[in-house]
Amino acid sequence: MRKAADLLGVEKDQLKAKLVSGEIRGEQRRVGSKDKWFVYAGEVSNRIDTERLPELMRRTDGQLALEVETVLEQDPATLENLDTFFEEAREELATQAVQNIEVTQASAMTDSDASAITNEVKAGLPATTEYNHIFESLTVVFAQRLSDEYQKVLTAEQKAKTAETRVKAAEQRVKAYEENIKRLEVQRDEAQFLVDERNSAIAEMEAQVRELQQQLTAKKPTFWQKFFGV
Repeated sequence: MRKAADLLGVEKDQLKAKLVSGEIRGEQRRVGSKDKWFVYAGEVSNRIDTERLPELMRRTDGQLALEVETVLEQDPATLENLDTFFEEAREELATQAVQNIEVTQASAMTDSDASAITNEVKAGLPATTEYNHIFESLTVVFAQRLSDEYQKVLTAEQKAKTAETRVKAAEQRVKAYEENIKRLEVQRDEAQFLVDERNSAIAEMEAQVRELQQQLTAKKPTFWQKFFGV
């Protein structure tokens, strides 16, 4: 739509308003996550100002290549608008071809005049090989960007897998720690039970010793009992 607005000499917002109102024919398509308007090439060719036609005819190969490079710098295509970028480029080329055909058909002139104009139009437009070269260059650029994006996705997936592996390893270590803690708690309880048993046995033995000492003390005669022979 940007290219069509430039060809018609209007602002992009004005062209969009005309598309919405039906004044200019076109269609709205879903590109990625956005809705974008596209103008029919025939509609542009029918409405273009005849005063701009000589200017379009005078465009050289270098100018077209410069415009394509400028588009790349000012509005680099992303994964979401690759289709839009190529669609607009194709529509511009188709519009120029339609304009050249309509000019030669609409004018009442001799065959020699028509031939002269046709040659002038061809001279002002890049050759087919130049178009192919431009699109091949764009294809290489976008292929590289797609490769970079794909590599980023692979890197992110690899990082996610690595993180998942580390999380699972950490969970296993935590589980092992918990099992060790439970085993140590059981051993602690068993040791405490043995200590309590030992203390009980010692206390019982001490009580028995005291009782025996008391019994022996009670049975042993005193000095006076021995002296008087009691």
